[in-house]
Amino acid sequence: MKTGKLLLALCLLMTACTKQSPEPVPAPEAELRVSLSISRQDGFGTKASVKTDWATGDVIYVFFKGVAFPKYLEMRFNGSGWSSTAKNGLNVSDLTDASQKMMTAVFLPYGNNAEVQSDGSFDTAYCGFFLQCEQAVYTYTDALYGSLNLIAPALQQGGKLIHLDVSGYTSGNSYTLYQEKIKPITCTGVSSEGTVLFEEGTAGGAIPGFESDGFLSFSGILDASVVGTASGYQFSVNDATASVLYTRDAGTKTVTTSIAIGLGDISSPEKWNANEYVDLGITQAGQRLFWATKNLGAATEADDGLYFAFGETAGYSAGSGHDFSATTLHQHGTYGCYWTSKEYLDAKAYFLGFGTADVYAPDATYTCDGQPIRPVFSIPQYRSDDR
Repeated sequence: MKTGKLLLALCLLMTACTKQSPEPVPAPEAELRVSLSISRQDGFGTKASVKTDWATGDVIYVFFKGVAFPKYLEMRFNGSGWSSTAKNGLNVSDLTDASQKMMTAVFLPYGNNAEVQSDGSFDTAYCGFFLQCEQAVYTYTDALYGSLNLIAPALQQGGKLIHLDVSGYTSGNSYTLYQEKIKPITCTGVSSEGTVLFEEGTAGGAIPGFESDGFLSFSGILDASVVGTASGYQFSVNDATASVLYTRDAGTKTVTTSIAIGLGDISSPEKWNANEYVDLGITQAGQRLFWATKNLGAATEADDGLYFAFGETAGYSAGSGHDFSATTLHQHGTYGCYWTSKEYLDAKAYFLGFGTADVYAPDATYTCDGQPIRPVFSIPQYRSDDR
């Protein structure tokens, strides 16, 4: 009996010795609390519907120096204040352990759904005006404290931000704006040092339109070469969805600072000239050309439209004396002289040879300033496939 009790005691002792201790439960991660002061300075005038106030759904992307991408803090406006969300595993330790307590913020007015990649870039390059705050100091005690004053980026090439809007567009269609003096501006992301990265495109490049509060908005950089000088402005807005190209001559303006301008109702024939275009299967330099159904400046398919001197981009209207209706034989133009008398032109059998050097009469007796005299002609409209 005693032997049995002894064996039972030994078994119990062995069981107790081999039983594993429970795994320690890690302490829950502290909640990342946020108390940031947020302000903005857009720097635009008030002649257009620039998005200068916070709207429900607006997002500010906040990055922290020394914290690995793609971690960031999302600040989203809810109509009366800001809510915060730690993204991609951002936690309190990331902020408290950082050797330099610096943060950089980016606001993309029409890019609330961007995703941050592992190199700090946005998943889609954002083309349009944006606001930034670089290297702002923060502290973290019971919450994240600091101030974000978002301002327009400093342009290194001397240009000026310009914002344009139109009304009368078709919601949901894809629009792009072109102006030979305005360059696209594209925000691509943030560097590991906390610098906001952006690119200045080529003047005349495509600028996408964004819908906001009943307006279609475009923004870019006015080229430094025309800042402070009187310049003519012709705008083209392409509706790629409906295959319609809108054009408008906005006259001569002098722009000295960042400005916002309203270009009016795009569907109004008093302000905008709408031209449908067709695909004739023609390519040039590897790009498909889309041809308008009317000549430049024409109201109907049968009209001549505007008349252009050789090499010039500004057209003349009918009856202006530059459309073969003048009695003088020729006039001086930007690139030499051109005929203005249609009767004389017909009598001498002058012709225009597209794609060749023969753009004047075989009879070289008639010259101006030692150069052959060119004709005036109407121009069919076309656009390349990137518009």
